[in-house]
Amino acid sequence: MGITRNMSAGYYFLTLDGITNGCGVLKSCSPEMHTADVIKIPDASGMLYRKTPGNLQMTKVTATMGAEGVGKEFAQWWTDSLQAKCRYVGGKVDFGDYSLKIVQTFEFREALLTSLKFPDCDSASKDAGMVEFEYTPEYCRLIKGNGSLDKGTINAAQKQWQPSNFKLSVDKVGADACAKVFKVAGMKMTQKTATDYHGPNREGELLGAAVDFDDVTVTIAMVNAEPWYKWHEDMVILGKTDESSAESGGAVEYLSTDLQKTLMTVNFHGMGIFKIAQDKQDKDSKKGMTVTATCYIQGMDIVKA
Repeated sequence: MGITRNMSAGYYFLTLDGITNGCGVLKSCSPEMHTADVIKIPDASGMLYRKTPGNLQMTKVTATMGAEGVGKEFAQWWTDSLQAKCRYVGGKVDFGDYSLKIVQTFEFREALLTSLKFPDCDSASKDAGMVEFEYTPEYCRLIKGNGSLDKGTINAAQKQWQPSNFKLSVDKVGADACAKVFKVAGMKMTQKTATDYHGPNREGELLGAAVDFDDVTVTIAMVNAEPWYKWHEDMVILGKTDESSAESGGAVEYLSTDLQKTLMTVNFHGMGIFKIAQDKQDKDSKKGMTVTATCYIQGMDIVKA
């Protein structure tokens, strides 16, 4: 009797309708089929229940991809979502095994981006930098795969960006205050959704709702911290919160290995500081004294080189 080999961890290839540049190899992907509420109907005695599936609940697809692999068109879909434009996309994810044979394909339609997290920048990190994102489709099906993934495309995607290669700029504090930044974290967007059920279709209409952004933390050397403290004093202590003069723009640039090329830029809009504190110092640390500033942001967009 022959043995059927189970599908091992392999390759995930994303294709979006109308986007030819930037879709491609995912580091990981965890699609889920829609779930259903369970309705309980009591019998005549009231002692037992009959159970049946109710309305469908749309589930999220979670994926990661290398920051270096994000193309311009793909980044534009993210930017549209960051600006609450509710851009719907369709496409598929092909799951390939160790030999690049496509074993399964996850098809979806009318999907909205619901979460997007950019890699934390850390001058001491040796890990690969991955963008984490989630999207929710109105329609999804898992079908049998056909064909094979392109070996050249898969091999090209193995090149990885490192979180230690970055540059921060914040207009309000100036270039000198951003000269020695150890870490930038918390660059994340989330969008709420709602489902409108109408007509005979069990799959409802997916609607985009509020978009929000997490607070961003910046860890800097104490010797460069004076402009950050001054900005904090103006906004928090003195209450100078006028948007045109108190809040700031900013950006994180993800750089190539040789630090000469900008791979992708994440711009911050409506950035305001509301907390700053000196970090607990390890006596054996080689970084010296550091300060962490926490800022809210009210918008982000992406520029892909």
